[in-house]
Amino acid sequence: MRAARAAFVLWGLILMEPVHADAPDARPEIRELVEKIRAGRTFYGNDVDVLLAPNGRLEPATVALLAKGLAEAGSDPRQELALALVLSAQRADPLRNQGREAILDQGVVDALAGPGISKTDPAKETCLWALVQSAPPRLVALRGAELLASLKAHPDPTTALAVAKAKPAGALETIDRIMKETKVYRESVEFQAARAAVGDSEAEGKYIREFRETSSPKTKTALARRLGLIGTPAALKALGEALRSPLIEVGDLRRRSVRVDVLDALRLSFPERTELIWQAYKDDRGYDAAEKFVAETLKVTWPEPRPPFFTQYVAPQPSAPPMSPPPR
Repeated sequence: MRAARAAFVLWGLILMEPVHADAPDARPEIRELVEKIRAGRTFYGNDVDVLLAPNGRLEPATVALLAKGLAEAGSDPRQELALALVLSAQRADPLRNQGREAILDQGVVDALAGPGISKTDPAKETCLWALVQSAPPRLVALRGAELLASLKAHPDPTTALAVAKAKPAGALETIDRIMKETKVYRESVEFQAARAAVGDSEAEGKYIREFRETSSPKTKTALARRLGLIGTPAALKALGEALRSPLIEVGDLRRRSVRVDVLDALRLSFPERTELIWQAYKDDRGYDAAEKFVAETLKVTWPEPRPPFFTQYVAPQPSAPPMSPPPR
């Protein structure tokens, strides 16, 4: 066991070497900031302005420097470095002014799925969630072997979801074994979704049937998220078919169309597509663009008419009454 673990660590270091090699071209102010973070300084949101180039892009040398820190630093600095890498990569999205914050740089994905997950700590969770939420499956798939190795060595639900997105060979056998050995993972929604994503066609079909058949907005919303995490062609097609759902979830202060949760679920597989960013919709032209993309990409047609335009309504919060003066 000890020899196998040593081999795994060595193999991981070899794969990660190009990602966190020395970055002599990083600007001095970036090197200074990264050194301070590695020494214990907190990463602040406006630090992104230092990390990005004047053209707003995240340069490869900066990615390499942050990746090197992720590989070498302790737990607390690693979390700050992970936040620096994720937030900078999202800010560097050239279409951020349209609401997109996708991670489309393979170098960033390599850093997140390499040195980013090299230790079991909050930084690993931050890097994995960035992969699940913001990176296209085609880029994550290139690091599928590392993600699967991490799941074998240290099983956890978020790593399972990243493996579900990457869909590497051998993932079903690994997830099956983990679920059989550990009850908490056997009952985990994340592991169940991951299993459906990597080859359990029976589980995949069950989720799709439940999603299509339910008339509960709350259940439809939860299942939409799950199908988005599964991300198979059949799951995505079922989501696309629901893009004209009339269901609206009603809460105490909010009314929300199930269609926006369908769009959010589709964006897990297509984070680069601005047509799916419902927060930018002002009228039916937003849904027009989304439906055009879904029809062409997923080969979906809709027999029913589109519901009237609606995304969500959030009631304004009542202002707090003024505090009474303290008694004399």
